[in-house]
Amino acid sequence: MGGQISQDDAGYLVDIPELIKKEQTNQKINPIADEFTLNKPKGQERNSKLNSPGKIASQIILNNEKQNIILGLKQVQSQNISDQPPVITTVSSHLLSQDSENSKQIKQNQNLELIQSQINPNNATLLNDSKLNIQKPYPEWAQQMINKYGKYECPQKPNYQENQIYLIKYNEGTYYQGQIQGSNNKHGYGILVQDSEIYEGYFKNNIKSGYGRLIKQDYLKQGIWENDIIVSDLEIRDQNMYYKGACQNELPHGKGIFENKDYKYEGYFQRGLKSGRGQLNFKNKLDYYDGQFLNDKMHGRGKYYFSNKVIYEGSFQDGQITGKGELKYPNGRFYRGDFLNGKMHGQGSLQNNQGGIYEGEFKDGLKHGFGKTVQNGVEVTGTWINGILNEEDQDQ
Repeated sequence: MGGQISQDDAGYLVDIPELIKKEQTNQKINPIADEFTLNKPKGQERNSKLNSPGKIASQIILNNEKQNIILGLKQVQSQNISDQPPVITTVSSHLLSQDSENSKQIKQNQNLELIQSQINPNNATLLNDSKLNIQKPYPEWAQQMINKYGKYECPQKPNYQENQIYLIKYNEGTYYQGQIQGSNNKHGYGILVQDSEIYEGYFKNNIKSGYGRLIKQDYLKQGIWENDIIVSDLEIRDQNMYYKGACQNELPHGKGIFENKDYKYEGYFQRGLKSGRGQLNFKNKLDYYDGQFLNDKMHGRGKYYFSNKVIYEGSFQDGQITGKGELKYPNGRFYRGDFLNGKMHGQGSLQNNQGGIYEGEFKDGLKHGFGKTVQNGVEVTGTWINGILNEEDQDQ
């Protein structure tokens, strides 16, 4: 903030001792005059004190300092970018596709019909060869996924004897090994191998039901299934992200942890989007946010810790600093007031690291409108335009 008096401004200052000495030299000592001065009326005596050399010198210094401050406030100033909050990174869970929920449900039903047609019990062939093993027909990608994430450790251990395990071939590339019921119906614990996916877990009347894990090429999901979809304890992994937590229709819903290459989020979700209270840790920028979310964006009350030690606490809207808040800098700078899209905008108070304070109006991050600044004990009131003092209020 402009207005500090530098060495270059020394010519405007007054040497107090020299001024007083000069005033005293020009006066002649006169006892009569001194006695007359003592007997002056009170009003005249007060005027004499006000016009004493010391008072005159102090007033001259104050006026000169104020003029220097005003001159600095009226000069064109380059905007100090440190006055503004750093840019906030927008975030997205990338869990919801562009499809609507209805179209996603239609696709799920179509996929389910296709899978069920491929594993129709009527097309099943029970294999009695004891040398056969379900892992022999595993495609290469499946073995790579198992090597990467390990074998499935089911929380609910299967309860069956070896003679209860059956190996069934439905068509080329589709096999099942596990418990059955009735006419080759998958029922109980088993492993279903297909060309594009492998499921290991529980079935109920040929439908995935209970604990289970499904792996595809570069994709894994597991949890508790019901009617062929995961309804709770969802865990999703792929090359770009990881999620573990509550869910609804296989979408994060409730409390969970989401992580990708850019950040880690721990908090609440609604239908796959960050909504509610949560904590967000950025990996590259080392920024940290703790607060409210709505529709995958920071929204509501929150506290944002920037990697450069700047701290903002206040209101967020649609992922931006908007509303009332406080901005603190490590060097002592401080702003409290209104924000709009990450900039000081509206009424506010800005304090610099030298103790100078401006209180008034802001626009697009600059002092703009009526305001008052106090610096080095000098108060200046006036109108600012784009960060520059345009007109001083002479009544102040």
